[in-house]
Amino acid sequence: MKKIVLLALMAVCANGMFAQTEDGEANETANETVNKPKAKFSEMSKEDMAKLWKAFQSYAMESQNDTTPDLSEVPVYGRTKFMRRNYISQRLEISIIGGTDNDLEDSDGLKSSYKTSDDVDDAKDGKSYFNYGLNIGYSVVIVPGKVNGDMLKLNRFGLGYSFGLVASFDRQEHYGTTCDVLAKIGAEAGNGHKLGIGVDFLVGGGKTAGEYEFDVEDDKGNVENEVLPYTSWCFKYGAQLWVRSKLLSVSLKDTDVRLFARYVYSVNPEDEDALAKSGIACNWMEESWSFGLTFCYTF
Repeated sequence: MKKIVLLALMAVCANGMFAQTEDGEANETANETVNKPKAKFSEMSKEDMAKLWKAFQSYAMESQNDTTPDLSEVPVYGRTKFMRRNYISQRLEISIIGGTDNDLEDSDGLKSSYKTSDDVDDAKDGKSYFNYGLNIGYSVVIVPGKVNGDMLKLNRFGLGYSFGLVASFDRQEHYGTTCDVLAKIGAEAGNGHKLGIGVDFLVGGGKTAGEYEFDVEDDKGNVENEVLPYTSWCFKYGAQLWVRSKLLSVSLKDTDVRLFARYVYSVNPEDEDALAKSGIACNWMEESWSFGLTFCYTF
């Protein structure tokens, strides 16, 4: 509303100045024949215009819906010493992710999913396969501060730490559904500021894809290579990096958008040497990379 009134005021002033110029020119042309009374207009100097433009910019900035305002002080809550000296918040996170799983030995080819031996050759030639999925998470964030009366003054750089859980699920064309269920502990900077960055260390378990590759001889003595895809539960660990910026925002209160990249290593639950002695090659997808946008609600 303020911005609309300000625009109207600028339009009225501009029209007045334009009308004054036209009247001046007309009077100079007809000053010998007709004497017309000149309308009185208030002159607006360059300084006044500069002040008006500055005020307009200020109101325009205030009208923008910024969901991550600067936060330097919060009321003191709790009775214990720890609760009084730390700002504690909770986060709910949801992401749409994309990524790839690959065998460590053939990671240059980004081999992620294939069904036949021809698909294996395609992967080794550099053709990659992306998978997509959903990620949800929950975090408790703790930011230390200094008590000043009834207020808690947060540390200057917004340094804090967090712990929580993250679960991700994706469906791969030839393997089915794989998942990660991981506990996380992390550190971050920029809590309560326009720009934030953090890193989380992950550990847990889940289901990862793999495949058995072996030769089969038919009745005619012909040998064919067979590939059998599968999934298996295993132990996992990894890390993720996230970045938050005011350039990424949504018009929802206490909600921000973050970019993240995650690496997870899956430990093969099977004995590959024992399988190799039986003539079976186990191509286990040890490495998993995931990327995406996280919508994060803080409460």
